[in-house]
Amino acid sequence: MKAVIVTSGGLDSVTNGLMMLKKGYECLFLHFDYKQKCEQGERLSCEVIVKELGNKGFPVSLQVVELPVFKELGQGSSLVDDAVGVVEGIESIKMSSGEIGNLWVPARNVIFIAFAAAFAEKIGAEVITLGCNQSESSYKDNTKTFLDRYTRMLEYGTLRGRIKVISPEWKFDKPHILKWGWDNGFGWVYEYTYSCDDKPVFVVEREREELPHRKQFVTCGMDGCCMNRRFAFYVAEKLWGMKDNQRYANEDYFRVLFLKQLKETCEETWWQFKYLNLVE
Repeated sequence: MKAVIVTSGGLDSVTNGLMMLKKGYECLFLHFDYKQKCEQGERLSCEVIVKELGNKGFPVSLQVVELPVFKELGQGSSLVDDAVGVVEGIESIKMSSGEIGNLWVPARNVIFIAFAAAFAEKIGAEVITLGCNQSESSYKDNTKTFLDRYTRMLEYGTLRGRIKVISPEWKFDKPHILKWGWDNGFGWVYEYTYSCDDKPVFVVEREREELPHRKQFVTCGMDGCCMNRRFAFYVAEKLWGMKDNQRYANEDYFRVLFLKQLKETCEETWWQFKYLNLVE
């Protein structure tokens, strides 16, 4: 059995791959360089994770696809356009739970899965995964409806029409995605994931020589992607004792500012709402 794992190197998409490996699939991790600001961090995370999984005997490989056209298509998007600042903190959470705005990259997942389908046909894979989950279902292309409709389209768009587009973590939110990883012996993997929409921040020079390459840079610690990760770990630590093993350039932003703002402004439609009682 084979699966193509569309992965950014973040905790959601990587966990999908871990779930498929757990089920006995041989996995091709498919990463896209679409000229996103965070590409350096994402690509290295994918490379390190696939290498470490392979060293532990898992049947994995990595394929990187470059899509430079997104530099033009993504004009106006904070993920791609250097002229648009990365959205931080609560403002990003509000946007991702509502109108999306400049967090959107035109038809990104449509194009990613199209490429994944071509690779799936080539290697004989039965499954494509996309990191959809309950914490990001406000994006229409992160819903089960999107996955199911794409599967139906591939019945006509591929020769044999037997490729399913799924997300095995679909029923989970981010804290429970982490719990699955820890419960199944993959807690160490999250140290290498990259959850940030901004360029990596390099650690100070005096520390570099003592650190392996992946740990020589950290995420910004302020954008919405970082806040989602940090809150997921905040919940996971409160409920199950799981501590975040990633460093952040701004360690204080989350606890000093974000949690306070979240408690004051969180709406029922946000995935964080059900965990507000845990916020001190």
